[in-house]
Amino acid sequence: MDKRKTITLLSLLTMTAMSSHAVELNEAQLVEWAKGESFNSKRISLDSLAKKAELAAFNDKFSYTADVSASYSKTDETSFSTFAAPTTPVKNAELKITRPTKYGVAASVSTYSNQVTNSFFTKGTTTAVGAEISVDLYKDIMGRITRTQEKSLTLKSEIAEKEKEITTHAYVQEVRKLYWKLVANNESLEIAKGLLKTAKDLKPIL
Repeated sequence: MDKRKTITLLSLLTMTAMSSHAVELNEAQLVEWAKGESFNSKRISLDSLAKKAELAAFNDKFSYTADVSASYSKTDETSFSTFAAPTTPVKNAELKITRPTKYGVAASVSTYSNQVTNSFFTKGTTTAVGAEISVDLYKDIMGRITRTQEKSLTLKSEIAEKEKEITTHAYVQEVRKLYWKLVANNESLEIAKGLLKTAKDLKPIL
């Protein structure tokens, strides 16, 4: 196995006297560990997630919303005149769908149904459909403030993501430097052991 790619570390165990175990490490393993264990990277990742959540919450304000209402009323009163009979039961239902936009305009469509019963007709139903547009003419005219907020939140999210990438990359580079220092030390140790063995082998001859 290539010693420049894998190093072996001997770790002394304090619980068992003079016992040790070998741990093999390679560059890829250390890089993966560094990406997951960097404290600064985790902190910035948390900040990045927070910025993305803020942007998502902002965009949620411009999704469709539906308002539904219904009512039912009935009376047991008795009329003294056939020409003034009580209207019962009365049923009402309404559905309204609204969509705000980022340009200071909100649009909505609605449908309405009313059903009544009396001595003149049974289940007389009235249905209507309508549309509505509301425009902010003061604070957020043409959505200037809204779109500025969107750009700001988007930029903050992108900056947080880039900071995460930069911090993780810098940490990985430091780990790689440390790894290659360990490789160099490991090879120096092997060379020293080889020279020592050679010296011992030459000593009887001298």
